[in-house]
Amino acid sequence: MTIHAQVEQRRQERCAAAKARATHAITRGHRGTEDANSRTVEHGFTVTTLDGTPTDFVPVHQQVAYTEEVAALRAHGYEPLGFGYVRRL
Repeated sequence: MTIHAQVEQRRQERCAAAKARATHAITRGHRGTEDANSRTVEHGFTVTTLDGTPTDFVPVHQQVAYTEEVAALRAHGYEPLGFGYVRRL
């Protein structure tokens, strides 16, 4: 087995392990809000159940460090597992 095949196999194993522990999936996204005077766009993570039903939105700045993303997810009650998966605490 080549090095690349070994790396890909380990990545797939880690992804499968994260999915097995996950209660929700996350994707980067944004949402718009309007009030009487203006429209704003809020950046963050869209949280969905594993079957794709949207359940939550976790706002974060558009350009933010990974540690700040993790802190925002944890503040909303999610443990990041990697590969786009989180577990509800």
